[in-house]
Order: sequence, then structure tokens, then C-alpha cells
Amino acid sequence: MNAMEITTHHFAWESDESHKVFWRYQEPLVTRAQNDVAKLTALCDLQPPAKVLDVGCGLGLHLAAFGRQGFVGTGIDIADYAVADARRHCHAIPGCRVLKLRGSEMTWECEFDLVYALAHPLGFMPEIELKRHLQRMWAAVKHGGRLLLQVPYTLEAAQTALPVHTWNVTNGTYTLVDKRLVHGNIKQEHCIIIDPAEGRIQEYFEEQRYYTWSEIVELLRACGVKQVKSLRDIDGNAARNGDEARVFMIKKTALTELGQEEAT
Repeated sequence: MNAMEITTHHFAWESDESHKVFWRYQEPLVTRAQNDVAKLTALCDLQPPAKVLDVGCGLGLHLAAFGRQGFVGTGIDIADYAVADARRHCHAIPGCRVLKLRGSEMTWECEFDLVYALAHPLGFMPEIELKRHLQRMWAAVKHGGRLLLQVPYTLEAAQTALPVHTWNVTNGTYTLVDKRLVHGNIKQEHCIIIDPAEGRIQEYFEEQRYYTWSEIVELLRACGVKQVKSLRDIDGNAARNGDEARVFMIKKTALTELGQEEAT
């Protein structure tokens, strides 16, 4: 038997190689994206041709689903791999565009009816960039529009869910995953993907900070927001505590400059 090729990746969101490993063994979840968009339009009371901004759009599946319903969509990401795939998924959909751009470098002011970030990992960014990132997201929301931030985990949820040690087999490919918290609020992930058919072993390391429910709310309030609605999911179910909170939503009213936002 020939020796297998072994490659190691330390995940960085802007790295094309990291994205290739991350997306290579995941099926494009087109149906899920369509369902998510239906829930988002109901939750945020959106009608075409409203303008939406997908921050960290990844493969562009949600953006494409919005575009097919007649919304005017913009997606941004910082990895060439993600941008290229998102453009492929959004090709020939009127009103959809994908830009390579960091969230902290956005310059839109009061432009979009909905600015959203789904499964958005906050902890890859230094805190100073994260604060600027969220400020620019909020600035891009027009009066009467909404900002919606969905995170994979709060720190409270991670403390309940981790550690995780799993393995599975999909189409002859073996995936072994170890996730744990270290230093109180840092998630470390070690993933090994074994593909015998291609003679390849991919080893993947990731490290990111998790924020508590109250820390996320305070980061949003630092943007000038006074009220933040915390939800369990994009179905609109209210979160009762930090363990349940996954979605943070704010509506920008015409009185925002006076500090009066609606958490609806």
C-alpha cells in the first residue's frame, strides 16, 4: 500500500487552503439555505425587492436564495475560494453581487434593509477589529431595517456542549473531530479527515475565542445600540438564557441617533 499524503492546516478565515479543507467534505446545503431565507424574511418582515447584505457569505447559498426570490443581494467574504464559489452560485441571478471585502472595511451608510451574518464566528478576529466589524455592519443598516447576528455558540453553550469527540464515515471518507475549551473561553478544534480513495490525510487545527451572551450584547451596544433582542433561532423563539442565545437582532428606527432602537 502506498503511503498517504499528509497535509496540515491551521485555520484562518482568509486562507484559501483552510476553506478548501473546510468545504471539501461538506455537501452544499441548498435546501437548508432556502429554508433559512424563508425564516429570515418572515422574522424580519422583508418583501422583495428589499436590499440585503450577507456578511461572511461563504459559498453564497443564502445570498442566491434571496436573489431567486427577487431581493437585491450583496455578499462579502475575505477568502478568494469563498468569493469564487459564491459568485458561481449567484451567477445569472439578477441583483446579486459578491465582493471580496473585510467587514471592518465596509463603507456603506444606511444602505440595506437587512444586514445579516449567519453562523458567524466572532472569535477569529482581534477584539479591536471585531468592534469595528460590528460597527460597520450596524452603519450599513438603513432606518427601518434590521441587523441580525447568528453565532454558532455562546461561551455558556460551549461550556455545556464541549468537549466533543466524534468520528464518522461519509462516502468512504473518515472524519475524526476533537473539540474542547481551554483557558476558559478558547475553543480548540482538531480534525483529521482520511480519504483512502485519494490517498490523502488532512489535519486541521482551529482556535477561536467564544464570547458570553452578555459580552456579545455589550459589543453590539458599543455600536450605539440600546436594545438587543436575543433569540434561540431564526424561527423567532426567545432565548431565556446565555445557553440558548444564538441570534441577536436589532431594528434601526428613525430615532436611532437619539439612542432609541427597537429590539424587534
